[in-house]
Amino acid sequence: MQAEQGEDATKDAVSAAKGLSGAQLLDYCVRKVCERETQRHSPPVPVEKQISLMSDLAYVMFGNGSYELERPDSWLRDIAAQDIPAGLAGDKKEEFLDNQVLRLRQHAFLTPVPPKVASEPDQLAFTHPFFRDYLIARLLKTSIDKQDADSVWIYFRGALPQTTVTFVARYADIMKLAGW
Repeated sequence: MQAEQGEDATKDAVSAAKGLSGAQLLDYCVRKVCERETQRHSPPVPVEKQISLMSDLAYVMFGNGSYELERPDSWLRDIAAQDIPAGLAGDKKEEFLDNQVLRLRQHAFLTPVPPKVASEPDQLAFTHPFFRDYLIARLLKTSIDKQDADSVWIYFRGALPQTTVTFVARYADIMKLAGW
């Protein structure tokens, strides 16, 4: 019975993915992974929120010029702090943050990076470098779609990865930005 359900789910996924462009297929796959993550945790974190949190991590990594995040717990706490429920304080607030950090660390898109030397700090990375570049492209595309020229320039501080450039070039019309 379970095997049949699994086969049906696979057929449904393949049918849904037919005719999608590369970027649309990647969006579809990212959303499916996030949907699965929603089922793994209680209370569930909505798909859009997961993508937003992963995008924040990608932005921090990009800003640091790295595909890995050193001392991730402090960064994860800062990102999780955006969602502290109103009225939560003291030990309950710390417990909430600790749980959110643990959930983020266990996300399917993230993996711990073992230090090469014992004295190196703890690190965290996306399961594949492509995910960081893809999430940066999503952030950039959102800024472009909103015609937010100030935000767009933030991404041009350094060299954008080829994956990011390719994604944005295919799916965003930069020339629509006011003043360009």
